[in-house]
Amino acid sequence: MTTPAFTDALRTGITSIDAYHERLFILVDGLCLAAQDGAERARVGDFIDRLLTQTLSHFAEEEMEMQASAYPDLERHRRAHHAFADEVATVLREANDGRMIVLPEALDLARRLIGHVMVHDQPLAIHLRQTLPANA
Repeated sequence: MTTPAFTDALRTGITSIDAYHERLFILVDGLCLAAQDGAERARVGDFIDRLLTQTLSHFAEEEMEMQASAYPDLERHRRAHHAFADEVATVLREANDGRMIVLPEALDLARRLIGHVMVHDQPLAIHLRQTLPANA
């Protein structure tokens, strides 16, 4: 099984955003491997918990940059953040309730992360490079 990976095509060119994305993909990869191997619920839950923590931290930082740069698509991007974080939180809650998290669910989170980066973060990166000199 090949899990979705953080590739150059997903790089935004914004160092702080790319560093977070890379960490998120490492966690998603670990989650996929743990789900594939039928790892203990605690191990799978740990990956999901860390993914949620890193996701919320990344989204908060990204939203501060959007506000600082007067990003015109802030609200839509924020809604996308909430939707993804809610999905991760739901999977975590289900894992904590004793439900086994299976590979298709883990892969779905990975695909959603890729989609978010391509649809929402790539345009944001263009905006940040144009408006904030430190990101150029």
